[in-house]
Amino acid sequence: MRSSILRRYRNTVWILSILLLLAICFSVFLGISYSRQQTEIQQLQNRLTEMQIDLCELQDALNLSKNDRALQQEKFESVQSSYEQLQKSYDSLLSSGVENYKELESEYQNLQTEYDILLHRYQEYKNTVKVAYLTFDDGVSVNTNKILNILDEYEIHATFFANWQSWGQKWYSEIVNRGHTLGNHCASHDWEDIYSSPEAFLQQVTLYQENVKKATGGYIPQIFRFPGGSNNTIHKNYNPNVMPAAIQSIRELGLTYFDWNVDSGDAERNHVPAETLISNVLTSAKNKKSIIVLMHDTGAKDTTVEALPFIIEGLRDQGYIFSVLTQYTEPIQFRKQ
Repeated sequence: MRSSILRRYRNTVWILSILLLLAICFSVFLGISYSRQQTEIQQLQNRLTEMQIDLCELQDALNLSKNDRALQQEKFESVQSSYEQLQKSYDSLLSSGVENYKELESEYQNLQTEYDILLHRYQEYKNTVKVAYLTFDDGVSVNTNKILNILDEYEIHATFFANWQSWGQKWYSEIVNRGHTLGNHCASHDWEDIYSSPEAFLQQVTLYQENVKKATGGYIPQIFRFPGGSNNTIHKNYNPNVMPAAIQSIRELGLTYFDWNVDSGDAERNHVPAETLISNVLTSAKNKKSIIVLMHDTGAKDTTVEALPFIIEGLRDQGYIFSVLTQYTEPIQFRKQ
């Protein structure tokens, strides 16, 4: 009898010990969860503060004279970046199931309203200026650093629609770190592979995204350019029906695709005279409000590098400021579907 009672006592102690241990673990879990939620709320609060500062700076910039167009452009791009980060933080907070996020909801909604007002003002301002987007396809190459140095010299930024070159991985980070936009132009420039099927096309796009993310430590391209442009005819040699599916794939990936409205002509052949390239760009740029200039960054495009300073100076003489393409930029698209 005494042995049976002792056994029951030990079993009870054992069960209580387990329950106590579970209670402690659950308490620790709740504490960690609460701490994580508080961290996320604080991060959102920080984003809200940053956004408020950027909005104030944009407000000041928009009140400046038109001679400060570059500053206005810079401030608006800063606001775009802050707003994007704010949206990500807010969405993350909602998806995490935090219950007391509503204390920040009103502030978030007010900032959204203020952003929309300033966005409208900026669009009105932008309609009064001329913006040039310099784009370079097919890199990276031995000319990439030369192009970057010229852009640095003129203190402007450009957009690189690159392919994947494993030998030149450092240049993807260099492009991003110097403030330029890095876009997706497929992993290779193998027409037959790219346009053989919707599946092959998608694989080319996603492989580039993955490689660039690894090479840059997390940068994910948000824009895309079809090899040959969205209205290319060369795809018909491999799969006449691939383009609608390819365009749909780009949209499903959340990428914005861009064509161009000024062609330098450097794709016609290698070593096109620099004077010809300069004339092509400056002549085509006349009487336009916004231009996306097509150039190429390959080892054989030495005259493109030679022409670039004169193109920049000539566009400035025509009243253009320079900016980078982003997912927010109004796209030029030859083909919609």
